[in-house]
Amino acid sequence: MKKLLLSLMLFPIAVFAQIKFEPGYFIDNNGTKTECLIKNVAWKNSPTSFDYKLSENDTEKQQQITHVSAFETGGYKFERYTVQIERSLTNVGYMDTKPAPDYTTETLFLKVIVEGKTTLYGYEDGNVRKFFYKTGTDNVPQLLLFKQYEEEQMVKENKRYQYQLAFLFADAKLPQSAFARVKYSEESLKDFFIKNSGVEGTEAAVDKTVHQNKSKFMLRVTAGAAMSSLKMESSLGTYPDNYDFDAKAVFNVGGEAEMVLPFNNNKWSVFISPYFTSYKNDGTNMPAQGSQVPQHWSAEFKSISIPVGFRYYMFLNQSSKVFINVAYAINVNIGDGKLQKNTTVYDLSNRLNWLAGAGYSYKRINAELRYTFNRDLINYAYRSALYSSYGLVLSYQIL
Repeated sequence: MKKLLLSLMLFPIAVFAQIKFEPGYFIDNNGTKTECLIKNVAWKNSPTSFDYKLSENDTEKQQQITHVSAFETGGYKFERYTVQIERSLTNVGYMDTKPAPDYTTETLFLKVIVEGKTTLYGYEDGNVRKFFYKTGTDNVPQLLLFKQYEEEQMVKENKRYQYQLAFLFADAKLPQSAFARVKYSEESLKDFFIKNSGVEGTEAAVDKTVHQNKSKFMLRVTAGAAMSSLKMESSLGTYPDNYDFDAKAVFNVGGEAEMVLPFNNNKWSVFISPYFTSYKNDGTNMPAQGSQVPQHWSAEFKSISIPVGFRYYMFLNQSSKVFINVAYAINVNIGDGKLQKNTTVYDLSNRLNWLAGAGYSYKRINAELRYTFNRDLINYAYRSALYSSYGLVLSYQIL
């Protein structure tokens, strides 16, 4: 039964997910604009290509950066430029030791963040996050320079971008402290560009990210029921001293905090889902060989489990979606729990384990089939107490 449940949870259900081709356009190297449907993957990293269809029934095609000067769909707009970019490493121990930039010339798709008299662009590639600007007199965007470097075993920063902003927005007549407060991040730069554009009758800036995916925080209460198993195993001696407790129904209550990540159409999230559970069981068996004295086993414990993991959503429509998730759980025993064989008492130990689940979400309600993999309740050299469970978790979103 447990294997069947796990197979159902991990069975590829991506076939139910919608592949979203949204209305958009691209402009080729000759300046020709093509209206089409573009696959909106809510780009985290700046792309080098994109998939499109000329109509709903058309076959899927792909365009490369070498043939397209710009494209736009679903709140994302990218423009191709050949720019100078600085890609120095930010890992401690691998940083450059000089503040001066080391430029390379590359052809990139830059994401339009703020469009106006002075346009703000962004570029992201893994750990590399850079921002550019272009005024009406520029042919290509210029890098807003921010560089971390190592000097005398200390991390220092070249914040030339703040001086560039002071020059670009001189008409705003801001104090120097206003530029010093601007962080080298998309939100901080975007807010600054929007707030300080449009002064003295100049063109107001347009936020091009308002329809892009945003981070979303959710808070839920959870309750669940599961069938649990506990197996005592020993590798010591000629006759292994083992015992399988009967399957036992257990219940749990808890909560969940989830953060939906702002890329890939909000399909990915991270979550933490602590819950409380209580287990009590006992039984008797006769040794396979040797002494015919019955062995009486008992187990009783209460614990708080704290799974931390990733979840992937596949949307069916505006109100419903299916999901799969995996998490690593910290388990903390509370109270005076114990495992015992006759008069022998085994001390409980806090251990870690994995869990996996798959479920269905409708508006504020989630239903998840969950399997928790074995965790050893004790910490002995030649004995283990393997505990696992499978069951249903229901949750309701309160925030």
